[in-house]
Amino acid sequence: MSAHVPPGGTIAVWRTVHPRRYVVAILDRAGNAVALAKVATDELDRPRLATERRAIERAAVLLPPPLRPPRLLAAEDGLLVYEWIPYKLRPRPWFLPADVARALGAFFALTMRETAGELRGQAHGDAAPWNLLWTGSDWVLVDWEVFLDEAPIFFDVFHYLVQAHAFLGRPRLEELQEGLRGDGWVGQALAAYADGAGVPLALAAPSFRRYLEHTSSPATMRDMSAESVELRHRLREAMTS
Repeated sequence: MSAHVPPGGTIAVWRTVHPRRYVVAILDRAGNAVALAKVATDELDRPRLATERRAIERAAVLLPPPLRPPRLLAAEDGLLVYEWIPYKLRPRPWFLPADVARALGAFFALTMRETAGELRGQAHGDAAPWNLLWTGSDWVLVDWEVFLDEAPIFFDVFHYLVQAHAFLGRPRLEELQEGLRGDGWVGQALAAYADGAGVPLALAAPSFRRYLEHTSSPATMRDMSAESVELRHRLREAMTS
């Protein structure tokens, strides 16, 4: 880590929700943040940083505008060092702009193929509101540890909406239901994703059920909390009632 700290600089360290995982702000002599590092000290966590490195170097570079990945400055076993992103706080962090949703759809379409009767392709895997940073000129999509190359269609846009619903309280349940009918801002986001992916919007509703099933399965989402799984069960019931 010391090799990445500028002369006279220092670091600020905080733990993540994962044991033995840390995020480190690297500061220069004047106390300005110049880089951010992700550190895994456990053998079980290091493969996740390896997954992120591969995703950043091979897939994320293909993100269509206005999305882009963070710039990777250095990579070692258990350590990734990124540019510092001076992002702006958003008054409505749960809101998914249509141009971002369209770019997520276009990113999926780059590797889209039909597998066992379902459309599959690449996805960020954790495109939640807190991983989408607005710089004032573009959007930086960070945290690629759970990149998926066989994701179901609409995965990223649904993950954003469900995580926002779960942790930020918006979109509300009725907004999700309206959106699956093509109405409201959720409907606009889904339509934009479909446009970017080049698929009919009619695929959104059945794909949402598959997304909920996928992310409720311990086999596919091992880090999902019991509360998050229960939320998805409730959403499945609400969508079929």
